[in-house]
Amino acid sequence: MRQVCQRLLLSVMTVFSMCIFLNPLNAKADYNQTMHVIDATDTTLTIDWSMAAQDCLAEFKAEGYKNVKFTKLTLQYAKSPCDMNKVINGGGKALKTSARQCTIKNLKPGTDYFISVSYDYTCTKNGSPVSGGHNFQLNSAVTTNGHSKTAKLVGVTGTTATVNFGDAVEEIREAYKAEGLNPSFDDLYVGYADQEMGMEAALKKAKEIAGKQYYPLAQEQKVYTMRGLTPGHTYTVVAAAGFDDFEKDKAIFEYITLTDVKTAEVDDSDIYNYVPPQTSYDSRTDQAAEGRWFKNVNDPIKINVVFTTEAGKDSITIDWSKQKYKSLKIKPVGKEKKIYLACVKEEQYDRYADNLENGPVDNYGPNIRKAGKLVDAKEIGVDPKETSYTFTGLDPASSYVVMMRCSYKDGNTTCKKIYPYASRVLTEGGLTYDDVEKQVNKNKKDAYLYDGKVRRDGSLAHLDWTNALHEFYGQDALRPYFAQLKTNKCCWIGYAKLPESYTQNDVMNSYREALNQADYWDHFSLAANYPYTNTVVHRLDPSAKYVFAVKFYTSWYDLGWENNFDDVLFIDETGTNFLKAKATNSQYDGHPIDWRPGDEGGSGSSDEGGSGSSDEGGSGSSDEGGSGSSDEGGSGSSDEGGSGSSDEGGSGSSDEGGSGSSDEGGSANSGESSQEGGNGPRVDTETPAENSNNSSNAAGNTADSQMKGAGDQALISCGTGKISYKKLKKNSKTVKIKVENSEGKITVKDISSRKNKNIAKIKIKGRNITVKFKKGTPKGTYKFMVTVAASGNIKKTTETIKIKVK
Repeated sequence: MRQVCQRLLLSVMTVFSMCIFLNPLNAKADYNQTMHVIDATDTTLTIDWSMAAQDCLAEFKAEGYKNVKFTKLTLQYAKSPCDMNKVINGGGKALKTSARQCTIKNLKPGTDYFISVSYDYTCTKNGSPVSGGHNFQLNSAVTTNGHSKTAKLVGVTGTTATVNFGDAVEEIREAYKAEGLNPSFDDLYVGYADQEMGMEAALKKAKEIAGKQYYPLAQEQKVYTMRGLTPGHTYTVVAAAGFDDFEKDKAIFEYITLTDVKTAEVDDSDIYNYVPPQTSYDSRTDQAAEGRWFKNVNDPIKINVVFTTEAGKDSITIDWSKQKYKSLKIKPVGKEKKIYLACVKEEQYDRYADNLENGPVDNYGPNIRKAGKLVDAKEIGVDPKETSYTFTGLDPASSYVVMMRCSYKDGNTTCKKIYPYASRVLTEGGLTYDDVEKQVNKNKKDAYLYDGKVRRDGSLAHLDWTNALHEFYGQDALRPYFAQLKTNKCCWIGYAKLPESYTQNDVMNSYREALNQADYWDHFSLAANYPYTNTVVHRLDPSAKYVFAVKFYTSWYDLGWENNFDDVLFIDETGTNFLKAKATNSQYDGHPIDWRPGDEGGSGSSDEGGSGSSDEGGSGSSDEGGSGSSDEGGSGSSDEGGSGSSDEGGSGSSDEGGSGSSDEGGSANSGESSQEGGNGPRVDTETPAENSNNSSNAAGNTADSQMKGAGDQALISCGTGKISYKKLKKNSKTVKIKVENSEGKITVKDISSRKNKNIAKIKIKGRNITVKFKKGTPKGTYKFMVTVAASGNIKKTTETIKIKVK
């Protein structure tokens, strides 16, 4: 952990150094430390600081500085860990002031370096000359170590190409394991370029794009679809792959490449839209914050002026009689005679869109913005001797921002102007953030009630869930809160063949197989990266029909406060998906839904309904994670994927929410019988069609709750497959494991490695298992064998649950 801690320390020191060295400018953006490695070999690193320089100059201009130019550039670097300040303040190599790239030579293979480009600058402001200095820096830049690998092509269309990096990632890991290391995968960034410019030039360009991180892959994503390609052209694709061996505190970096990727001749750009990547960071400051120091009185950090609020049915009283520091004296601003107040009713807004329009830095949103303008208008003033004020005539059951405009003096410290405020101040009957979240989760209709579209072209499937998402986000429960796809996530796609014989059991097994592949994502899972809401699936059986599961992540904003959940859309080649047909008491592909369950339960072999080989972006083997091997057809457990939801969301029971049963929200169990998908008696739906769209209570709250039937085995589900090591530093964490579809005796055995064994505490209560990880639990993979004894018609079931602390 020494090196990891060193990196964290460097990050803290970076922020600190920005405040020291940038004087007299205010270091608002920090330029996001946007210096990049755009090429690496075993002995060289090529770095690029063009984005950092561009952001730096833009911020100078925004601050009112003119004629800005760099007068000196100096390259400094050292092997990590190192004394950052000593490197920055030491000697170095002089560079041309126009330079934006540099190659460092004679380095050691597989080594991590700290790199700095220090600069001096001159400029003018208000006609006066200004000069100073600062630096761009890269806290971790790693040379390769001879283990770069080749990716595999999944398939192409005219303007897209899908590439699988999963096998190459595992090959890199195995190569380092043979050298005594145990690297865990960290991240992938993709770059690609047309070989029309020449093979070497295309490789160089692709590495540069990957290094500048224009196309980041989602966590654990290994299959990527390139877009915006030219029909009939040949491309080179590169993935910059990062790894970490936490036990030995070693960072690892290698390239995964694939050349000669030729697109088809047909232009299908009308089907697969392309969104150019963002090539610079938005460091704009919200102009409403200029000259105003907004301070939330409920912020526990650096509290200055404070006040309390007490609300009635149509009034709010603000009281500033008790300050945290008794020596602090609240005064008017400058020569003003009064302290000014404002009270503004809060309205919902799209925080994401507001940041795009007004800038993300110091953006407090339109409600705070409006209060700031109103308090500056000085409509409500109070004598400095007063210590309270009551706003009257307010709307009941509403939320308000209360703001003060004042100065203060505390001993030798004087603040000339400050805008302390409190938001979400509720008159009687108003809803708290938690109230709104519970209301949304209760009232929103689940995504399986909205059908996506599929068009087959032989072995290809063209999936599109744009309209389904539009309708889903447009429902009454979500529309007021500007629900939209979460920007740093992707949509995960799973698929399975539909059975030839229509029984509930067989159809549900196909749906489970598709859901498992989308839900327990691994490095063979297909993904559509933000902001895309369509994709292509290759190498399907042309003679078979499929069901596709699309798992997506949502952000919604309650007065600017971001909330998240995940859900699953189903796209069925027969038309209306089975879960929707069942919930609305309608027919599925011309068949009534009260079929007598058949005796051929189970998803069968890969020939009958498997998801394809790993090269095809299928489910892969259970050793690699996700949905188990095609011979098994089951969900399996996974080192790489894990079961249930993660800290980022997922299905199953979760403290964070998501689908399945949840403490925080998400959707609850519908309470349906486990016989629905098994070999039991006839099952008739009891949901009347006229109630199907009223709420998720009528339809069953999630796709998972609609798929409770587990055939003749117990259903064992884990709330999360991952726990944050950082969170465990502060508090203990509990993971829930649920057993359903069986009344057999439950036993749990800790089968973790010797160093991780018997660290977690296990409790069994009823049909639930809790695994408690104490505060300070070390990183690693913890394994638990859950066995449910045979009971009635349900067979003995054993499953290994793996929980990662990382």
